[in-house]
Amino acid sequence: MSRTVLCHRVLRLLWCIVALGAATTAAADDPKAPSMEAVGAQLATIFNERKADTLVSMLDMTALGARVAANVFESERGRSEFARGFAKSSQPKTLVGDIFGQLDRSPGSATKFMRVVTRGAEKRPLLRFDYGDSGFEYIEFVVQADAKGGVKIVDWAPLSGGELFSEVIGRMARILSDPAPGLIQTLLGMPKIDEVTAKRMKSIAEMRRKGDLRGAYREMEKLPAAIADSRVMLAQRASLASEAGDDDGYRKMLARLEQLHGNDPAAAFMLLDHYYYTKDLDKVLQGITAIEGRVGVDGMTQMLRANIYMMLGKHAEAVTYARKAIEVEPDMNKPYFTLAQSHVALGQFAEAVKTYTTLQEDFGYEFTKENFAQDATFTKFVDSPQFKKWLHL
Repeated sequence: MSRTVLCHRVLRLLWCIVALGAATTAAADDPKAPSMEAVGAQLATIFNERKADTLVSMLDMTALGARVAANVFESERGRSEFARGFAKSSQPKTLVGDIFGQLDRSPGSATKFMRVVTRGAEKRPLLRFDYGDSGFEYIEFVVQADAKGGVKIVDWAPLSGGELFSEVIGRMARILSDPAPGLIQTLLGMPKIDEVTAKRMKSIAEMRRKGDLRGAYREMEKLPAAIADSRVMLAQRASLASEAGDDDGYRKMLARLEQLHGNDPAAAFMLLDHYYYTKDLDKVLQGITAIEGRVGVDGMTQMLRANIYMMLGKHAEAVTYARKAIEVEPDMNKPYFTLAQSHVALGQFAEAVKTYTTLQEDFGYEFTKENFAQDATFTKFVDSPQFKKWLHL
């Protein structure tokens, strides 16, 4: 299963009105501009080693207020007032703690710098967040050099969200502060938020902050249908269900998202799980191609192809794409499991043993007969001479 959920969990920042941002970025041809490759590698290290103080120091929350305000406020006065209030109330330590907490709750999580991508005049480090069984995400970071020669994170764009955080937070901030007539319909296609609904949304934010995920999910169901069924809110509801371990709720929200917003490109990444669940090969492949159009081809996208083919019993195709994933990223262990299992399904036991041996020798895995005996799909493999020779039975 792909489990694309990751930054949908970080989208809890919608409720907290917190994000990363600033007003401008360093020009690509500025000789003083930081090396994006070096910044990407630095960020991967920060996330993997949980260097909270370093990440906090890289956030310019004052500048973020201006960037967020610029997305929705037309007057300079409105922008400056919002920016001051945003900087005063922002809590970067809490933000970083939430992000690292999510990483810590996901066994096997890993962050990898992939490459530098170009968006208009900007060059952005692209990182992939692998949350183990909890999903994955690609995030582009917008950075700029500061006056001291350091680097500031000024915005980020998660693939799942389809846009910069500053844009998303800007809209929500305006709606929850003092929305002008028609603004909510323009920005989110929602009706005007009344006082009761506003209080409920704040209550949801508090529940999330305290870790009451199921309570927050139940409160979301009480929002007016026009709000609860918007793309933004359905993504939130799916995220909450997944984070709370409610797989039925997660699938239900994805199905609703596909029903109401299936043609919205911004929903495509999150709907990948839904198409896996429904075993819709064509739409899964279309979704993976769309991901590659944004982030490029990597081991994850090739592995996703291998997994859907394996799920559908097309094991020869699964072997092909698992091998492609390994070719692209030989240090990624997940494709080896898909490759080995498909070899088993094809009766290619020698090839399966070779793959499992690689997992032992190169990645430190340990296997016993009990690992396989509990699953009927491995019965013939366990009884084979290749298996017995491998584990010296």
